[in-house]
Amino acid sequence: MHCEGKPFVFPVENFLSEFPEFGNASLFTEAQVSRCGKMASRYITEWRHGFPLPEKEDRLYAMYLMTAHILTMRKNAADDLANGNTPAGGRVRKATVGAVTVETDSPNS
Repeated sequence: MHCEGKPFVFPVENFLSEFPEFGNASLFTEAQVSRCGKMASRYITEWRHGFPLPEKEDRLYAMYLMTAHILTMRKNAADDLANGNTPAGGRVRKATVGAVTVETDSPNS
């Protein structure tokens, strides 16, 4: 995904072919998708940095899922603001995009 000495360019068209629900330009501009994809690349790194996804395609798909997650969280916050509500912010406990759901529990204290 990353080449030494070359800036990372998020593959927006490939992402949108996998996740067409983010292709609505009135909801998500190409610049927003690209920016969130670059942000996701900071979370989903190469295997040598400790992420246990040995296949390039697996890492790329994980980055697509993280991009979808970031876009969804930003849209939810913007919708809250547009409706006169304060976005919840803080730690996300559960998020769903398509068939993928991620949930965390608070540690016991």
